[in-house]
Amino acid sequence: MRRISVARSLLKFFFDLFRTLSSSSTSCKASIYPGVTKFGTRFDVFNDSTVIDISRSNMNASSPYFLDVIKARYPKLSERDVYSDRITPEQFASLIGRAVVGNMRAFILACNRFDNKSRIGVPDINACLLEMATDYYWPLMEEVAPKLGVYEPLIEPASEIFIGLVDHVCLPLRHTNKIAQDRVTVHRNLVSTHAKIFEILEYLGFLAKIEASRGMKSGGRGPVYAINLCSLLEKIPSKRLTIEMIGEWIYNKPELAEIHSSGSTFGNIAIPDLKTDSKLGILAQSVNRLAKSKVYPYGLTVDKISRLSNSGINTVFDLASTPDEKLNQIYGVGDATIKRIRDVTFQAIWM
Repeated sequence: MRRISVARSLLKFFFDLFRTLSSSSTSCKASIYPGVTKFGTRFDVFNDSTVIDISRSNMNASSPYFLDVIKARYPKLSERDVYSDRITPEQFASLIGRAVVGNMRAFILACNRFDNKSRIGVPDINACLLEMATDYYWPLMEEVAPKLGVYEPLIEPASEIFIGLVDHVCLPLRHTNKIAQDRVTVHRNLVSTHAKIFEILEYLGFLAKIEASRGMKSGGRGPVYAINLCSLLEKIPSKRLTIEMIGEWIYNKPELAEIHSSGSTFGNIAIPDLKTDSKLGILAQSVNRLAKSKVYPYGLTVDKISRLSNSGINTVFDLASTPDEKLNQIYGVGDATIKRIRDVTFQAIWM
């Protein structure tokens, strides 16, 4: 794609220029998106930029943050008479916010599932969380993979590590009637070894770091991660959400799980070598990739994909670099279709 190729080339020149401006009397610091930008040869990510740990949102049950979002965007969902006697609007907002570990995109998508309901009970929330696990979280992993460039090979071990985390926190359920642990302390050596993978999982909203460091019972320290409750509920044998679980998870009552540096949770996970010259894999993929699916719910129809292919537009790169004027010349492709094509193409390429 011409525009993307030019933009990526210009970024290298920009960061070289940025480094040139830095001197003993001028200190320049960049705000960058980690992991996907090519910085050229002179820009040093760690010396020429400052890493700031920013929390997505407050997942504390006492915070009105998510309830305020519901009041502003879904006023009906803030009314008490919409809910059954067993749950309140405050509990609903806190639970959904906690379930998606504060990820606003996931929070809005979850709330959309309730917008037309006249009555909401625990079974409805149960169904929503399980559906989010299967038709949001795992498709999101598939969607993002080809956008990661050099880090695309880390998607598979990221999936394995996340599954290992969920399996680990659910271990006590095999022998007791305890409520699943929804937070886990991971030894800092393990996090350091798999730093980019944890970064990807946090970006996608599978996990959220809620504490930078905490002492572990067996010795050592590590960050504390909250696990999204959708994937956690999916792993619980009963797959059934209860009032007790809601209360425990909202108020962070279950004891923290721990993963030690000598544990076997990540022991069999192979980390592939990364190629420094990798390009965005999505650009080389067929336009068939953009068909309507769980990954692209607003994707293209079979008819429109066929018309594009018959016009010589076979890859995402071809589609993204084709001007609107040429698309408009294709029979059956009008302004509305062009807008849809651009929207799904942008979703495919950009994070």
